[in-house]
Amino acid sequence: MTYPAIEALYAKYKNEDPHTRYVAVLAMRIFDAVREGAGFIDQDRVLLECAALLHDIGYSTDPPNHAAVSADIVLNEGVQGLTRQQCQLVAAVVRLHQRNIKKALGHPVFSDVAEEMPRLKKLAAVLRVADGLDHGHIQDTVITAIKPARKYCTITIRSGWYKGNLAWAEAKGDVWNEAMPWVLRWKDVAPFRSRTDYRDVVTLEDSPVGAARKLLYAQYRIIMENREAILCADESPDPEYLHDLRVALRRFRAALDLFEGPLRDTGASAINSKLDALGDELGPIRDSNVWVDFLCREAEKEAVCNDPVWPEFYRGQCAADAVLNGRLRVILARDSFNELINSLVRFLKSELPALMRMEKKRQVCVFGARRLLDVFERIEAYRKTMDYSDSEQMHTLRKLCRKERYWTEFLTPVLKGPSRLLGRQLKKIADALGDVHDMDVHLGTLATSEPEVPFALIAHMKRRRIHAGKMFHRAWSKLTDKPFRKNVDRHLQACRKKGE
Repeated sequence: MTYPAIEALYAKYKNEDPHTRYVAVLAMRIFDAVREGAGFIDQDRVLLECAALLHDIGYSTDPPNHAAVSADIVLNEGVQGLTRQQCQLVAAVVRLHQRNIKKALGHPVFSDVAEEMPRLKKLAAVLRVADGLDHGHIQDTVITAIKPARKYCTITIRSGWYKGNLAWAEAKGDVWNEAMPWVLRWKDVAPFRSRTDYRDVVTLEDSPVGAARKLLYAQYRIIMENREAILCADESPDPEYLHDLRVALRRFRAALDLFEGPLRDTGASAINSKLDALGDELGPIRDSNVWVDFLCREAEKEAVCNDPVWPEFYRGQCAADAVLNGRLRVILARDSFNELINSLVRFLKSELPALMRMEKKRQVCVFGARRLLDVFERIEAYRKTMDYSDSEQMHTLRKLCRKERYWTEFLTPVLKGPSRLLGRQLKKIADALGDVHDMDVHLGTLATSEPEVPFALIAHMKRRRIHAGKMFHRAWSKLTDKPFRKNVDRHLQACRKKGE
């Protein structure tokens, strides 16, 4: 159904995010399947659809409190075609979609609709589940079947790239299990896939800005998941949370760089600078985590186990790591981080959807082919001028290859073919150079380390660095090999020409 009044509200409050329309589609699919057994009436479908379309309209105004703001907008603005009482019901359902139900029930609207609470909870139950199924905001979860039976209602889905959707739908199913006549059960029929496989994120139908929005949202969710895991950990958080958070930050920035042209007139540049500064703050903490993990490995322990200074040295490194880890929660909990997150949300939910509506129609595969062709030009420039003995040049090359490896992963779903081979080769180079860099950093740390450093450890690390250097040269030779470059170049040129 089309609601002109809702479209007008979208324009006024900068809410054109595809997420809201997708949640409305999912909500209607669930509603129609359970309508009879839940005791819904015709009017309920209209109210639920309006609530689904308006549940996030307050995001551009106040991201952390968007559910309350969205409900207030419905109450204050009204929806043409709905009575005042119906608007109150819609506002109440909107308010109930947020995670914290107890907090939601404190909204004044519930004093006006108290007698309708059983009905409202059923409608909210559907909206909460539908909203959870697109928590990633990249529209990658599909409902394949809904089967309400005597005791259970089983919803079968095919989850996409963001596996957190199902976890959120399960968590937000609490109201369903309280209000509905069935207990909610889930069945996911999607095979497991790596997070570097972006098949459900970037599609041939996407425009460049549309693809950017989904890729950026995907990384934003990973950032937020790991931030919460770090802040909620009872003791010292698992170092992998920080690793995954920093990788998502890098991928977010890589996507901003990839789509730099289409995003030129947005807040992308300012956000990129802030994320860069955050990454610089987190870098030393992660380096320390990697260092202590390196010292814990069996090969390294074997190399130094007979050295008498090893036990005291190892204790000292762990103590220094604990001090740095103590700073991690402070960085992630401070007000400036929350302000950064709010600016990210406004960028993703308001700026990019509005830009999608205005951008010229073009295919992301054509845009992507051109960008990856630029990669080859940079690689060729490095091949001609590279000084392999210069550690700074090698580190710069590592960051370039890592970023452009991310680009190939983002674009492989639409470019396919040799672009995947290019990504694999870039990953091998980045990984080898990463090992070289780690050894250089660790050797630099040992030069000023207290207490005394085990001599055997230094010798072992130098051997590791030599091995990593050989792995780099092997992968670099493959990447710069003329037949390999010609094969990938031919494929990308064909993809570029298809859209012209």
